[in-house]
Amino acid sequence: MHSASLTSTVFTSLATHVKGELSTAIRTLTEALEGVGPGTYEEVDSGVTDGVRAFVDAAEKELPHMEGESPLLEAYFESTQFLRILQLYSKEHRTLVTQHGAGITFKLVCLDPAAFLRQVTAGYKAAVFFSATLHPFSYYFHQLGGEAEDYRFVIPTPFDHSQWQVEIQPLSIRFRDRDRHFPHLMESIVNLFNRVDGNGLVFFPSYAFMRKAFHALEGYDLSAKLIMQEPMMSEKEREEFLAEFQAGRKEPVLGLAVLGGIFSEGIDLKGERLNQVVVVGVGLPQPDEERELMKSYFNSLGVNGFAYAYTYPGLNKVFQSGGRLIRTEEDRGVLRLIDDRYLSGEYQKLLLEEWRHFTVVGGSWT
Repeated sequence: MHSASLTSTVFTSLATHVKGELSTAIRTLTEALEGVGPGTYEEVDSGVTDGVRAFVDAAEKELPHMEGESPLLEAYFESTQFLRILQLYSKEHRTLVTQHGAGITFKLVCLDPAAFLRQVTAGYKAAVFFSATLHPFSYYFHQLGGEAEDYRFVIPTPFDHSQWQVEIQPLSIRFRDRDRHFPHLMESIVNLFNRVDGNGLVFFPSYAFMRKAFHALEGYDLSAKLIMQEPMMSEKEREEFLAEFQAGRKEPVLGLAVLGGIFSEGIDLKGERLNQVVVVGVGLPQPDEERELMKSYFNSLGVNGFAYAYTYPGLNKVFQSGGRLIRTEEDRGVLRLIDDRYLSGEYQKLLLEEWRHFTVVGGSWT
């Protein structure tokens, strides 16, 4: 919410459809965007800023004469958001310029929202932030703008440890090991599904990994209906996916989804609708320039930059996905975490309290 970006190809695609003042403004803006070399900057190029303002002024003159949705409207909203964030630009921001093919993305990146959230809550007597997955608490307390005098507390889970049967399989899911360990991973998923009655959900680090697993599982003797999350699913398609998870099915369903996706949070499959969940990997985001900027920024503040940029956001996806299993005080189920890092000291300290009573299963492959 405190970041914004411009993509040059959005504007170049418009150039052939407009004339006059708007055409001139687009040409000026694209030249300014393409004139800034790829890299990281602590300020915003004035040529880009002037170009965006000129484009917004020209677009506002043209938009009243257009009917329905148009590419110009999309570019206009992207530009006005950019100008709004420009007003907030501070020491918590960096300008990241990247090239992709013939296009340039010019992004104002907010590395730390804490100061902005403090400004939002400053005018109120109180503000309440709450979630089941504010863990580790110190990280979220900082990110939400918490200060020393702020009141905070953690309420124990209402669920009993006996409702969870947590299993950790120490199989390396690091990118370099995935192909080598893929057969072991498939065996783990199949064995668990065949052992536990009822429906299951398996969460993967990426769509590509999930699709590969889906096609491999089709070759196993599974008495199950296999379904898979697709990118950009419509509301109807989402509902159809979730509707497959019915209690007492003659042929149980095994669903495949992605960590951090639409089925990893905000859904309730209560009772016998979901009996087992598998989380593949520890959810680490893919390294990129923005994550590396974040890591360096938090290192400069004297905290663990890698944890802030990668470990904690990754684990949040894991907690959200695993949390689909137990939704009421009557639910029971098996949660299997597949990654050898879950047995390291760092990840042991970060596991949710209700997941710490676990059993190590299967072999260990390095």
